[in-house]
Amino acid sequence: GALFARAQDAGQVRRDLQPSELHILVRMVGTTAWGAAARPNWERYLTLLADALRTPAPSALPPL
Repeated sequence: GALFARAQDAGQVRRDLQPSELHILVRMVGTTAWGAAARPNWERYLTLLADALRTPAPSALPPL
């Protein structure tokens, strides 16, 4: 949790992302990456995901 909070404080992770949600995102990426790794340009999709986690102007999230 402390590392996550430091990343948020540094502006590297969305402020509205909860630490408890991170494992869900990792599972989603893992599931998607299983097939995407065989595709060309998988690095592009990983970069898009990383940018979505640290966007400076994120869209409002639906409530938990």
